[in-house]
Amino acid sequence: MFSLVHWSLLVRPEFAFLSERTFYASHTYNAQQVYFGVMPFEEGVMVFYLNRTFTDKVDIFARSVAHRIGRGKVAEPIRKTFESLKASMAH
Repeated sequence: MFSLVHWSLLVRPEFAFLSERTFYASHTYNAQQVYFGVMPFEEGVMVFYLNRTFTDKVDIFARSVAHRIGRGKVAEPIRKTFESLKASMAH
């Protein structure tokens, strides 16, 4: 599979931001965008993560069901990753 990837990274004392865009030349999906950031918030740190995948494989009638299933499969592993990261930083 061929792909074109664009990375952006910005790190400052007050925040950090990472973005990735991937464009695929395959028959599974067309593109993916990921945004990740960290910044101070009150007495701790705020972390945000956004992920969006674009595909032509899902027809318009099944799209809402596919979105629900996709979110369900991705949400739990991401939540566990952030909880593990939070626990490791607490020590």
